[in-house]
Amino acid sequence: MSKTRRQPDRHAFSLIESVIVLALIGLVIGGVWAASNSLMKNITVNRTIAGMVQIISNVRAMYARSSETATVALANPTGMEMGIFRGADGYVLSPGGSRIASPLRGTGTIVFVNYYPQSFTLPSGRVADNVIRLQYGGRIRQEDCVSFVAGVTSRFSANGSLMEFASTSSPAAVTTFPYIPTASECNPGATMNFYFSF
Repeated sequence: MSKTRRQPDRHAFSLIESVIVLALIGLVIGGVWAASNSLMKNITVNRTIAGMVQIISNVRAMYARSSETATVALANPTGMEMGIFRGADGYVLSPGGSRIASPLRGTGTIVFVNYYPQSFTLPSGRVADNVIRLQYGGRIRQEDCVSFVAGVTSRFSANGSLMEFASTSSPAAVTTFPYIPTASECNPGATMNFYFSF
């Protein structure tokens, strides 16, 4: 006579199986969350750089035939009306209407644009004419700042229009590109200055 063992009916998950399934679901959701967060940061940085390209193009178009001899501060509501930020997606007038905020908002990233037509001394000490300075200040998150500076120096190093980069957190100007900044150059509150040839 053969003895057959009767298997217990399995109509439900055991407690351990349920915990394992929930843990796996949590890992999947965590992975998706981390990937989407990283993707959103990359989109924000790329959007900021694309806006920078547009701003430089607008300044060049506006002053190509100008006999301007004085420094022009362009980042203010008047600059917005003049079209400096036209087409720069994500660059908006800040609440209160006195500053321009970039897509890298952090806690209030402010953008200043200056055009120096004659004899401007760059941070390295070199003197140049027709310099466009884009200044990004405010409290940019450190990881966004590092990605942003690395992206800008990489993007503009190919065409040679980026002359120098300087951070208020670092005493030395950077003239060799592409460049990845140190974390100390991207301290919260540091101002990033990019100098472009006209």
